[in-house]
Amino acid sequence: MLADKKDLECEEDDFFALAALCFTKHNVDKWMLTPEKRSHILYSGFGIAFITFAMLGCIIWEKMTSSVKFAFPESYSVFLVKVPCAIALHITLYPEVAHGMEIMKFAH
Repeated sequence: MLADKKDLECEEDDFFALAALCFTKHNVDKWMLTPEKRSHILYSGFGIAFITFAMLGCIIWEKMTSSVKFAFPESYSVFLVKVPCAIALHITLYPEVAHGMEIMKFAH
């Protein structure tokens, strides 16, 4: 039963890998995926990819056409502080986001 959600356990953290796994015959039977659910997963993946590439395209377009050119400051001290902080932030937040995604799979 899909409302049970215990049959939907998967070790993949990547949405696109999970979407690809949803189309194998073994997983369709194992996870009891209807064609409607598989098409919803596929279209969600296309939507995420489209939005990501659209944002990337907008950033590239802005960098190519902007009259204000981006330049690093004379002192790299701010840059040298931002990079480790960004890495630490992602490492710290990943378990919380993964736990939130685990909880959200029970929300229907």
